[in-house]
Amino acid sequence: MNKSLFITNEGAWKHHVFGIESQNYSADDLALLFQDENFEYCYTKEIDFLAIDEVRKLKKLQNEQGKKLFILHFLQIQKESQNALLKMLEEPSEHSYFIFIFPQKKMLLDTVLSRMFLVNNHKEREVKSSIDPSEYFQKSLSEKFDFHQKILKKDFQKKDLLAFLLNMESFLKKEGSERFASSLRQIFFLRSLIGKPQVSIKMILDHLAISLETQKSSL
Repeated sequence: MNKSLFITNEGAWKHHVFGIESQNYSADDLALLFQDENFEYCYTKEIDFLAIDEVRKLKKLQNEQGKKLFILHFLQIQKESQNALLKMLEEPSEHSYFIFIFPQKKMLLDTVLSRMFLVNNHKEREVKSSIDPSEYFQKSLSEKFDFHQKILKKDFQKKDLLAFLLNMESFLKKEGSERFASSLRQIFFLRSLIGKPQVSIKMILDHLAISLETQKSSL
């Protein structure tokens, strides 16, 4: 990603608040772009679920003195957090800049999106997943459950789960959106659960496996 997407040739920031719809870039990836911008400090965080306590923390930090950059990468955000975020972004402090990275912009309220300068990165990389959706789909239910046990022993995180669900969604749409409408609805529902700390990766994978098996048996 190029720094010119955020800063003009004259060195002026294009906005105080930026939004990036991406599956790939991390907060630390972006922080490297701005290491020569003379910020007092750069706050970066990778978070599954952006809760209201984190928004309150940001609000407090932005009121401190100095030029500050906040970069947050989150997978899910609740409506309460969005409302709090909206209030903060309506009047950001003069020397505070925010960059939010999220999987899909449709997860955000229109009012929140309206406060952001959405960065259009034409060189966005493909979403990569360690699980091939077509191979996974062909497995029996018991094979899927065994497969879940194997990948959970590795460093399979919720961001990897999100990438897999998005790839599975694309695969099913190619196979026929109407034929797999039920499973597509389930994937949409499961994506909304990823950021919830009480919901494990195994729970989501097992639910997906059962949903796909039910769909296959009805074809």
